[in-house]
Amino acid sequence: NFWFARLGHVVPNHLTGIDPESVVAPEEREQVRGRAIVVKKLATLPVEAVVRAAVPSGFELTVVAGATGLGRGIDNPYPQKTGLALAGFDASLQAGRLLVFGESEVRYLAGLPPERRQDVIARVFSRGVPCIVLTKHLSPPDDLLTGADTAGVPLLRTALPTPITLARLTALLDDQL
Repeated sequence: NFWFARLGHVVPNHLTGIDPESVVAPEEREQVRGRAIVVKKLATLPVEAVVRAAVPSGFELTVVAGATGLGRGIDNPYPQKTGLALAGFDASLQAGRLLVFGESEVRYLAGLPPERRQDVIARVFSRGVPCIVLTKHLSPPDDLLTGADTAGVPLLRTALPTPITLARLTALLDDQL
């Protein structure tokens, strides 16, 4: 709390100023005394707001599928590369966290047999992903386009390479959330 108090006039923070002891049962007060803080609820940012804010942030995001889901909320400021999630290790996929698909993810999906590819795509969409951003102006497999439209999950595309996309999205989301 020292740094929050010290820098509160420079950077806004999530502290409410509410005494934690005032929001717990009397028998729990000792447990929170000096060890807890009460914070503001995390806000969500609609995918549409990210699309609109991208241009002033130095890049463009184009909606290529799933436009009905532009109101879905992003609540984590850190974009996620899928890594092994497409290969079945998807426990790390977090609802509310934007996914970034680069060349390796798109190639991996394109190389799967159609039935397996559809299963992988459905599994990713079932994890509460607010949107997927394709980098390097990549063309997604048709199953990804169809899956995004069916699930109402926006599929966005940018011309930027993956590392720059991740950096710009992180800066944008960190500022907005």
